[in-house]
Amino acid sequence: MAFPSPALDHAEERISLEKHVIKNPNATFFMQADTIAMIEIGIFPKTLLVIDRSITPKNGDVIIADVEGEYQVRYLKKNQFKGWLCPANRKMRPVEITYDMNVQVFGVVVKYITDPKDIAHVFIG
Repeated sequence: MAFPSPALDHAEERISLEKHVIKNPNATFFMQADTIAMIEIGIFPKTLLVIDRSITPKNGDVIIADVEGEYQVRYLKKNQFKGWLCPANRKMRPVEITYDMNVQVFGVVVKYITDPKDIAHVFIG
């Protein structure tokens, strides 16, 4: 005779990761972080970034910027006169966006997924 699992008392509808992560399928892209520039908000090397290209970036958004042909994940800070790409790592400095730079926003980071093992490599080695 088999007994039902006590876990069934707490069973819920299956969670769809796609439903929770992707709001605009035609404008959603995935990218893997390869920097420690955003470690203070939990973005580590190998973190999976979910990027929505349909969102207009606002001040304070985490964005993917194409800076001189290199993708960077940073906070966007801007006012009516200037813009900066700001890391979430106190050991790094913000970069002012100047008119002579080739900078384009690829998209806004809307979610990210970090594997705990990847975090350990940053802190333990």
